[in-house]
Amino acid sequence: MQEIVPGVFVETGIPGCNPGFVVTSEGVVLIDTPEPPSVAVQWVEMLKAHGPVVYIINTEHHIDHILCNPFFEGEVIAHEKTREFFHELSPISGGQIDNAPDFVAKADPDGLPYMEGYVPKEPSITFSDRMTLFSGDEEIRLRNLPSHVVNSTIVHLPRRRLVFTSDLIFNNFMPWLHQCLPQRWLDSLDALEAMDVDILVPSHGEVCDKSYLPVMKATLNEIFDTVRETIRKGMSRDEAVETITFIDQLPIPTEYTTIAPIVQRKNIERVYDQLKGKS
Repeated sequence: MQEIVPGVFVETGIPGCNPGFVVTSEGVVLIDTPEPPSVAVQWVEMLKAHGPVVYIINTEHHIDHILCNPFFEGEVIAHEKTREFFHELSPISGGQIDNAPDFVAKADPDGLPYMEGYVPKEPSITFSDRMTLFSGDEEIRLRNLPSHVVNSTIVHLPRRRLVFTSDLIFNNFMPWLHQCLPQRWLDSLDALEAMDVDILVPSHGEVCDKSYLPVMKATLNEIFDTVRETIRKGMSRDEAVETITFIDQLPIPTEYTTIAPIVQRKNIERVYDQLKGKS
């Protein structure tokens, strides 16, 4: 657990996304929830020292961001399409919020006992483009920046000069592109670069600053340009998948090692279809 600035915390050392929270005079605002239930139950106890959980912000709909919503009090806030896609089946892991106990049995066996009677907790407050939330003395700005998914949401704390970037940034390992919008991702990184902030908190990888943005853009452009070249040469999607590999160049967390080839294949298929104008 890292306290980035006073009262703002993030955990970067657990499987799934990096959950964080902001301590306000009204209570705690969670940014996503820990994926492993065995970790979430520890957070429930830990957060009692900071006050009640008043809000949960889900920055997207993938299971690593939403699985443990029910463990915490507070209303869930998210982009309208996060609610729309909430029960979507993952095309990579097969994880789905409606079969969460089966997912947890494989991903977090120690957490399975906490899944008895599990009921998903959907967003009850949604927005389409931007939203400003006031919790006590904290102004929290939510903004949709399509990228990794169409509903990617950043969480901007202007007083702290800090942004939780969701999956716009994968700091120093393979990005997941299986539902991405290539050009809009690059545009969203430009929008992030234009913001008057000092600290970026990615959903995957270590906390960084805006000096990492050119690296992220270069990583994406390398992938996009490589796939674009296979299209220029007249290769089919299957031929592109067989030809391209990024696994050796881009690290992947240990817990994802076994599915790295699947991630890579889905990444290339998605980018190929997007660059060919297919959705």
